[in-house]
Amino acid sequence: MNLLQKGMLRFYTLLVYSLLPFVFLRLLWKSVALPAYRKRLLERLGFSSRVPFLLKSIWVHAVSLGEVNAAAPLVRELQRQFPSHPILMTTTTPTGSLRVRDLFGKTVYHSYFPYDAPFFLRRFFRKVNPDRIIILETELWPNMICLAQQRHIPLFIVNARLAEQSFSRYYALRYFFKPILKNVTHIMARHKQDAEKFLKLGVLSQHISVVGNLKFDCFLPGSIGEQAKALKGRFAERPILMAASTHEGEEEKLLEAFSRIRFVLPNLLALLAPRNPERFLAVEKLCQQHHFSVEKWSHAPHVSESTSILLVDTIGDLLLLYGISDIAFVGGSLVPKGGHNILEPALWKRPILIGPHTHHFKEIVERFDAENALHVVHTADELANTVIHLMQHPNERAELGERCFTIIESNRGALQKTVECLSRYFPDF
Repeated sequence: MNLLQKGMLRFYTLLVYSLLPFVFLRLLWKSVALPAYRKRLLERLGFSSRVPFLLKSIWVHAVSLGEVNAAAPLVRELQRQFPSHPILMTTTTPTGSLRVRDLFGKTVYHSYFPYDAPFFLRRFFRKVNPDRIIILETELWPNMICLAQQRHIPLFIVNARLAEQSFSRYYALRYFFKPILKNVTHIMARHKQDAEKFLKLGVLSQHISVVGNLKFDCFLPGSIGEQAKALKGRFAERPILMAASTHEGEEEKLLEAFSRIRFVLPNLLALLAPRNPERFLAVEKLCQQHHFSVEKWSHAPHVSESTSILLVDTIGDLLLLYGISDIAFVGGSLVPKGGHNILEPALWKRPILIGPHTHHFKEIVERFDAENALHVVHTADELANTVIHLMQHPNERAELGERCFTIIESNRGALQKTVECLSRYFPDF
């Protein structure tokens, strides 16, 4: 790193410190709707009373809910391979934190990720003493990466991806990021296109492997099928449409579609799961304003035949609820948010509907679309018409669901390739 690049890193560090007051104000603002954002604030400054002093820990950073889910198979493999090494997971959001707890309980340590400034990071490194660091997907924190290199700690990016928007930002600053990325021990990319983007940022080809997408290495937990069957019976075998991970501006279109669907299928029950917990109350009021009878999932035993919308106001229940649905719409796609993971409903062999905005899951969506394994809808009318058609044609629904599951089966294997790649650097892995 030359003098100019060092100067850029110092400027970046000063910028991080100077923005902290505004970052904390934003957390407090978000905590009005979700109080968890104002808890454990000191962890974001490198203080972590929830984590004891560790030795030779394996630090896995997964920014939020989706990344935690993607990391889960690898973390379980790490637990199996290294039972004597404590595993620490860091996230940046309360939803990610809750998911770590739900998946692993007390078998892994958890802390919020400290802000990317040397003073906070050094404190955190002294506390957790990482033996190796594994970062999920696209978390490129310059000071964290440089500090790991200074301490001779191998650092890996797994399930690595670079969406076009992210790549454009990094490429514009490639002179700054090139020496930083040289400190990454190895990058395990999802796809050839992702690997090519990292090469353009200056990563050497011998430090990149294409291993596939860890998200395909997902399975249904052993008892969840029976749970879903029992839960489905509570709703009197009503046709159920799941609308998952929805965003602001999207619910309006969905409620319009629900009205049209219920005109033809008056017994339809819609499960509506907003992506962000801080929006639960606002979405409930929106449903009531549109004259829907709404109950909350947390009060599910009270759902009556007159209930038209069940608002999913909890975190971590989507996988189970996909299991009781007949059709799944995956949100963040009717508005330009980039979409969300479509693999969970595919595990259940459920027909999948999405909107046109799916750039965060471009590779997966393209694979499903190439096999005619999903429906892309652009308007409330298209969504309503597609749902009505599929509800009235159960054989077509079943065939569509089977194609979804076949795609998952044929694309598994990223976990094994990731482990094999890591083993080059850790012979005992």
